Amino acid sequence: MLLAVVFLCCLFLLARAFQILLPSELNSALRLKMEAAASLAAEAGVQDALARMESDLTVGLEPTSLATPVLILNGTLGDWTWKTIVTPDAQTPPNGTNPVHAYQVACTASRGGRAWRTVTTWVSQQSFARFGWFQDEADDFSYVVLGSDHYEGPVFCNDYMYLFVPNGTYTGTPKPTFTSTLTTAARWSSSADGVRYTGPGGPPYDSKGNSKPGAYEGILAGGRGALTTGVKRIEMPDTSATLANAAWGPVGSPPGGVGVYVNSDAGNVAGGVYVNGTVNSMDLGVDASGNRTVRIAQSGGSVTVTETTTNPGRAPDGRIVPKGSTLLVNESNSSYRIYGGVTNGVIYSRGSIKGLKGVNQGRRTVATEVLTGTSLVISGSLTSASTTPGARPSGVDQLGLVSYKVSIPTTVPRRADKPLYLYAAIMAGRPGGQGGFFVDDYGNSWLGKGEMQIYGGLIISSGDITCTINGSGQVVTGFNQVLRYDPTLATAPPPYFPTLPKLTMRTWKESAVAQ
Repeated sequence: MLLAVVFLCCLFLLARAFQILLPSELNSALRLKMEAAASLAAEAGVQDALARMESDLTVGLEPTSLATPVLILNGTLGDWTWKTIVTPDAQTPPNGTNPVHAYQVACTASRGGRAWRTVTTWVSQQSFARFGWFQDEADDFSYVVLGSDHYEGPVFCNDYMYLFVPNGTYTGTPKPTFTSTLTTAARWSSSADGVRYTGPGGPPYDSKGNSKPGAYEGILAGGRGALTTGVKRIEMPDTSATLANAAWGPVGSPPGGVGVYVNSDAGNVAGGVYVNGTVNSMDLGVDASGNRTVRIAQSGGSVTVTETTTNPGRAPDGRIVPKGSTLLVNESNSSYRIYGGVTNGVIYSRGSIKGLKGVNQGRRTVATEVLTGTSLVISGSLTSASTTPGARPSGVDQLGLVSYKVSIPTTVPRRADKPLYLYAAIMAGRPGGQGGFFVDDYGNSWLGKGEMQIYGGLIISSGDITCTINGSGQVVTGFNQVLRYDPTLATAPPPYFPTLPKLTMRTWKESAVAQ
């Protein structure tokens, strides 16, 4: 009898415990459900904001401006409402002029007037420097030679991709030409996969369109899955006006006379280096004190701009130039001027640059005006101060080149044992296949054949013609082109390098709203 009473007491206590715990557990489950729903609503608000901002950027509008310095968006998802606040960083319009826009996007989801959850993310624009190779238009005279040409990093083509397939491409253990993804906006209509093929090796599929065993692996490291065709086009910019504005800065108007200028505001550098007139030669370098320099020669004389990024410098008369300053010296008469601060890294020339070479230190972009058809001639290797030529980039130094036409002249030696090193992201041309990247007189057998190693990326309006080949795909004249991708260019592009109207999330944080 006593045992029965004890057992009943235990049952009573257990039932009472369940009676107390059940509402608590139900409330906990309900709260978890509400937090999950709030998280989805806040995420929807972020995605909605990104879609609207990308839509504005696509048509050349700024998401934030002087009239709307902070963008506020509202929306709903079922019973939920959200409020999104978009705040530009210090360099994004209207606060600054950097074309690589960055924003903080904070969205709070609410229900019934009660705020539940906030999602905060930082987003930034994608740069054209993210591509290992980008081509706007293809033509009948320019194609990629499988097994000879090699492209690292993402490859994108607004047109179809044209590939030359030598014998033996699909046999043995060939080295794939493309180590990352290959994406095209257009499709070659008579091809099963949208790519145009020529050459004795034939396409990587049979007469029924089925992949030949291991064939795609001879083209792409990722096989057939790394190939995508028929996507949306990505338009190249048709002007480099943004770079011109960055080089001069926001103060005053650029002068009209021929010369090299550093604009200033109250004695401090206001932009980059601005050049009027044709440049006969431009040499990037590092002086004995470890500071970066650029020497610009024009018909009227030469100017050297030194930025004391590493150590104090010295003016022609012996005066000490403090660290963190910019020194402009006119070599014809040793006159000089010292500015507070260093430049933003942009060197812009309204005229063509007839010769560019040297060693780059830090982050720089050298540009000419794309709209007026100016050119930039690479007269020798462009290496990195932090990297031994031929080694992978360290990511410390980033160089961008932007021009209507970028070319390699016949004066650059073509020797396989002494490659032409180009540590740079190169953009050449404008929409419609105009301009581009070329090797002068590439078919001249008297000049021999050499190798060009690009450590960065190549963004071109039309096919780059750098060499001639024989029926086996071997280079006969010109430069064999080897493209080695620098992945740091995607996240830390050269200053003011042209961008895409696409925003990428850099950080993501979710937090519950205090009740």
